[in-house]
Amino acid sequence: AELKALAQSAVENDMTLIEPTGGIDLDNFALILQTCLQAGVAQIMPHVYSSIIDPQSGNTRPQDVHA
Repeated sequence: AELKALAQSAVENDMTLIEPTGGIDLDNFALILQTCLQAGVAQIMPHVYSSIIDPQSGNTRPQDVHA
C-alpha cells in the first residue's frame, strides 16, 4: 500500500524514475515492479542488494539477475 501511494504520487508530480529499496527479494520483486508500472511510473530502479548474493562465495548469482 505504501509503495502504491508513493508510485502514484511520483506520477502525479511528474517524476519519471523511482528507486524502491529495502526488503526487496526474489519473492516480491515482480509485485514491486508491477505496482510501480500500474501506477504509471516510466522508470523503476529496484535495489535488490544482498538478496541476489550467494552467501557462500559473496558473488552475485547471475541466474537471479538474468532478464
